[in-house]
Amino acid sequence: MTLAPNVYDAEPIPEAARAEIDRLLASGDLFRYTAPENAPVALLEREFAKLLGTKYALAVSSCSAALFLSLLGLGLKPGTKVLIPGFTFAAVPSAVIHANCRPVLVEVGQNYRIDLEDFAARLTDEVGAVIISHMRGHTSDMDAIMALCDAAGVPVVEDAAHSLGTLWNGRNIGTLGRVGCFSFQSYKLINSGEGGILGMGNNAIVHHVKLSSERRKLGQGGSFEKVGSFSKLPGGDAGTRPGKGKAGGLPRAGAPRAAARRPPAGAPLPGAARAAARRLRARRGRGTRRRRPRRRRSPWARTFSQRRSS
Repeated sequence: MTLAPNVYDAEPIPEAARAEIDRLLASGDLFRYTAPENAPVALLEREFAKLLGTKYALAVSSCSAALFLSLLGLGLKPGTKVLIPGFTFAAVPSAVIHANCRPVLVEVGQNYRIDLEDFAARLTDEVGAVIISHMRGHTSDMDAIMALCDAAGVPVVEDAAHSLGTLWNGRNIGTLGRVGCFSFQSYKLINSGEGGILGMGNNAIVHHVKLSSERRKLGQGGSFEKVGSFSKLPGGDAGTRPGKGKAGGLPRAGAPRAAARRPPAGAPLPGAARAAARRLRARRGRGTRRRRPRRRRSPWARTFSQRRSS
């Protein structure tokens, strides 16, 4: 009997790959927003989107980061329930909690696929999103799941970390829901040691995910109105230069960022700005002179003063 190959022992990095690493390090330009056109990560995003058949792809630090950013991109409110399968990896519920949502486990059957009766029962009005983990090639009935979610108006995020290249009725896994999340961790089908990537086609989600992949201070007065995570992958970006908004190239995020910094006239102010405006109005209402708060003396201080005076 022929034994299966050992896929767990590390192998040396090929010479061609080491040469490419040396060439990239010699350039000294590892920041994705200043990297030259056709930098490695930009090419990866473009080619991956073409492989999947999605409009955009965004490379990030891990599939865990991809799942987290997907939930941020959907704009879920804090405390929203997110359905996840009982057979999954710890990073999935962790990403849900990190996004300030609540994971809800759905039963799986003996074949490790989602139990559709339990799934339908748990798909209530409180559910804001569904994450489907295609674990180790065990793809659930995506036709039934998508039909139920479409009827309920609930977006689906695919955790396709184990399923790159898997097809469901002729369509690539990772392209059935709103966002598909893939892993480049060392045991996955494409290995970069660590890393992940999102495949998506919705412009609004792309912009939200793009902004959320960094930590950005959009509020005023020192408040963080939009807090993301340090999830971007270095080494070139497909969406920061003109003329690169093609398949795989992310749309330029400069306009949404500028709009976020300068709200249109009449738009509600961020939380910190509203508070500052209230304080300013209150001061104007009672005059510009501020009253100093009275200092309360402790009983011990009074007793000490009486003793000194006597």
